[in-house]
Amino acid sequence: GSVARLQAVNPGFRSGQLLTFEVELPTDSHYRTQKEQGIVFEKFLRSLHETPGLESAAITRAVPFGPEQERTYFSIEGRPPLAKGERLGAEFRPASANYLATMGIPLLRGRHFTELDRAESQPVAIIDANLARKFFPNESPIGRRILTRGRAFEIVGVAGQVKHSGLNKAAQPTLYVPFTQYPVPRMDFVVRNAGEPAALTRAAKAGIWRVDRDQPLYRVKTMQELMADSNTAPRLTLVLLGSFAALAVALAALGIYGVMSYTVNQRRQELGIRIALGAATGQVMRMVVRQAMLLAGAGVVIGVLASLVVTRYLSSLLYGISATDPLTLGLVAAVLTLVALIASYVPARRATRVAPIQALRYE
Repeated sequence: GSVARLQAVNPGFRSGQLLTFEVELPTDSHYRTQKEQGIVFEKFLRSLHETPGLESAAITRAVPFGPEQERTYFSIEGRPPLAKGERLGAEFRPASANYLATMGIPLLRGRHFTELDRAESQPVAIIDANLARKFFPNESPIGRRILTRGRAFEIVGVAGQVKHSGLNKAAQPTLYVPFTQYPVPRMDFVVRNAGEPAALTRAAKAGIWRVDRDQPLYRVKTMQELMADSNTAPRLTLVLLGSFAALAVALAALGIYGVMSYTVNQRRQELGIRIALGAATGQVMRMVVRQAMLLAGAGVVIGVLASLVVTRYLSSLLYGISATDPLTLGLVAAVLTLVALIASYVPARRATRVAPIQALRYE
């Protein structure tokens, strides 16, 4: 259940037909200044947009589900100073003007970044719906300023929230800023088209190498590959957990059947005596089954109560399902009760079909 729910989670963007790769500029030899870094990344983007086979291209500091996620701490202009030790945190993502459109992240209000958002102009930011809801619950954030990294970024838009760190993790408040106002030497590219990933990779390399033939591309992967990699550990854990749980139920059922069958067979002589004294076969069977079900019912109740204590330690491994999910607990209890019923009914029926004289001789 958790695996299926995890795979059905909406990450907040369109993951199909999206290729990602990283470019780290060699600042030891050239591209030493932030101005040079911003200029060459703009050249890379223009070249990619002119490359046949690519529908759209954008850059950001860290793509969703990537190995690196960057955070920043901020304050809000006009608000009282924060208490000692208190910090407001968000994911920090420099990005190009068309990043949201390329990723398929909806703009909920305000505007996108534009080519006019340059280093010399007013620093601006787009926040996600999570940050807006958390820090501006009763007001419009458009026009307010966020203070971080020595600058005052004016909020110009609100975007949809994205699960950057994994499908099984909650979306975190996110702050997007134009990379032209905050250039860094290492950026992630995202390119989109309806073609095959291999053709997309060739086109992306061609676009970068037209600007700088010596610039390598790192971590070239489709977005769906990144998502699969980030889900490998939780998915494997859930599959193993489910397999061991199924094995435990099977062993419990086998154990119940064996114990109940042995118990009823041990009473075979008693059953023969009851029948010889005039007890009806149906009455004897109902008596045996009722006694067995009382024992089994007590065991199931104790087991469910124990599971309520133990399963709270598993809650961090589950997604979309409570560790005390009533449907799951009810299904397991029903299976074990049914096994106990069969385990007591079958040998009891077999024992009552034996002639009383043979049952009396049974040892």
